[in-house]
Amino acid sequence: KMANETATNLAAAFEGESQAHLRYQQFARKADAEGHKFIANLFRAVAEAEDIHGSKWASMINKGVDTAAALGQAIEGEKYEHDEMYVTFMHQAKSDGERKAAKWFHRIGKVEGTHEKHYRKVLAALEKGIDFEGKIIWLCPECGNIELTDTRDQKPYEFCPVCDTAWEEFTPYEA
Repeated sequence: KMANETATNLAAAFEGESQAHLRYQQFARKADAEGHKFIANLFRAVAEAEDIHGSKWASMINKGVDTAAALGQAIEGEKYEHDEMYVTFMHQAKSDGERKAAKWFHRIGKVEGTHEKHYRKVLAALEKGIDFEGKIIWLCPECGNIELTDTRDQKPYEFCPVCDTAWEEFTPYEA
């Protein structure tokens, strides 16, 4: 078992590197939009470096965690975000008159519930030895909604039920 201070420091390092990774990706998109290609690429390269760092800390934090346990942790995290975190954030944003933030907290909270549902379904299948290979995972590029289909031709809907993004814009992930 790891010493308390080291475990605390690993968690803080992971959090900091993860946030920097996402922040720098956003900065890169902004620099691109402003026509600063070199600066955008510098942000992208450093974002990847931060991902490398965060991955090292995550591997130490999650040492010994198998896929079933990882799914369990993911389920709990998504459940918390869906049931508590984003609901609280949405109400606070409404109270503060921040309508756009409230709308997105609500939408993302719904998406986290979908993520939880998919994780639960896959964990149950894993425990029963059912294989999900061949299924296609679809990601909405606007809100992060996820759908699973059996084929590329399946189209659960024309537009994302969370944010109205056209199905054709979803990104497929295939095994």
